[in-house]
Amino acid sequence: FKADESDFMDSRHRSLRELILPEEDADYWADDLVYSGSSEGRLAYSTKATAVLSDPVAYRKLYEEVFQLRSGEMHYVLGKLPVFAKRLGVFTMGTSEGAMTVARLDDSKYASFLSGRIISAFGIEHCYFTPTKEAAKIGGALSVPTLQIIGDEDEYFGKTGSVAAEVAKDKASGFFNPDLNGHAHTTLTTQKVEKGLVCVMEGGRHDATVTHDNFFRVVLQTFLAKPSHCFQLDELWQDDPFLMSMVAKVSHKPSPSAASKVLLVNIGNPRRPQDLTVRQSEAYALMHGAGKTAGPKMAGLAHKAFGSLFSSKDMEAAERKQAAREAEAKKAADAALASFKSQSKVLAPPPSTDKPAGKLATAVVKTPSEVIKPNGKP
Repeated sequence: FKADESDFMDSRHRSLRELILPEEDADYWADDLVYSGSSEGRLAYSTKATAVLSDPVAYRKLYEEVFQLRSGEMHYVLGKLPVFAKRLGVFTMGTSEGAMTVARLDDSKYASFLSGRIISAFGIEHCYFTPTKEAAKIGGALSVPTLQIIGDEDEYFGKTGSVAAEVAKDKASGFFNPDLNGHAHTTLTTQKVEKGLVCVMEGGRHDATVTHDNFFRVVLQTFLAKPSHCFQLDELWQDDPFLMSMVAKVSHKPSPSAASKVLLVNIGNPRRPQDLTVRQSEAYALMHGAGKTAGPKMAGLAHKAFGSLFSSKDMEAAERKQAAREAEAKKAADAALASFKSQSKVLAPPPSTDKPAGKLATAVVKTPSEVIKPNGKP
């Protein structure tokens, strides 16, 4: 790829904010700790359902050009990896727009060193984000273990009430999809992905860390350790009362091929303060419910190790903070959905350009906070 900084900056860019100092407030759930403003450039967007439906051809072109740009970045990074990284094995991961890119990317030429792919907050289904039905499929090697994580109340890609659901109702746009599921199980099994895990988080929104942060941590830990056994999550977790307390339902749906093993798991809403660490959350779970399956001895050990942290006063304060955080997330999601459905203002279609789609300027490596948490609006 040939670098062309001017073309890249014209396509899309965001200004970085100054580094946050230790004494400054840097709440984990802050809206943006990396950038100082919104994206700018001809490929910057904030999707409204009415806008997509008003000019589906223009938006189909826009989203395809975004994919070409982002996939070019991934090809650049994966193609430049040093030998030691390939020996260790590499996971690809994306959230929202990044997840769409990871899902669609033709990574077959890197399959020999790819240990797995992680797709967060994107349904991997035909929707407004995929210009064709073919683009809604896994674009790379089916042998690469695949983990999908998504909330069932995702305001962009959920089964009901989301922008994807709104656009999918329209038969004339080319995005019509009466079989929208809000998750990728059907896609992965139909394509015969060899090993996959689909986790649907009850009550989870586009940024599901607000309600399920500790689940993210343990499922990522499990997948990174044993990606080839991801379809056996229920077996891997069955002897751990804390991990199993997160699982609401396991669906061993049959696959069209015996060579394809994909597990669908519904993750319950933990309804615990998510600013507890994983170990604190485990102790709290063992002391209040999960301890029934672990036994009184395990519950007693948890109480002895962490009981002093869970005074009624402290927990009440933590629960109030959690409730406020969830209320704020709901308010933001409701406002976004109201904007999507509003007929009062329709965005102008993206301007036409003679520049080739996906011309790469440079490789962009996302920071951990961006990987886990979406910072843009798909």
